[in-house]
Amino acid sequence: MNRDELLQLQAWLDGELPDSERRAWETRLASDPQARALVEELRTVRTALQNFDERAIRLPESREFYWSKIARAIQTPRNAPQQPAPKWYGWADWKRWLAPAAALGTLALVLTLSLPNSQPAEYPELDLAFIDSDATTYRDDVRNFTLIWFNYPAEH
Repeated sequence: MNRDELLQLQAWLDGELPDSERRAWETRLASDPQARALVEELRTVRTALQNFDERAIRLPESREFYWSKIARAIQTPRNAPQQPAPKWYGWADWKRWLAPAAALGTLALVLTLSLPNSQPAEYPELDLAFIDSDATTYRDDVRNFTLIWFNYPAEH
């Protein structure tokens, strides 16, 4: 049965269906054992709810105290078992400290090597420009300058 059929069956049991639909359901109940079983179950639930007396249930505490205990249990976190303090054994514990130290050391080395050299080079590089064989180019990166020599006489 689908949802609509279940709702119609409940309405039939409650006496809320029009006559034409009521007769159709009575015909179906005569031939459908699943529908009959569901009707019997719904009748049993209805009887149980009608005979239920809430006042017969007594709590050892007042109603307010009972519900406040439930609210406190929901609001307070469960106590996690206390774990003992970690002991410093083995390589795994040292790796936790060595990995950041190695990273800092590598960073310091890279920064040191990237700084310009403050001492002048003993033999600065000499670049020869072969495009113009009468000119020689000298580039000194340490002192950050370039010299160009022209090997031909200047015209007056």
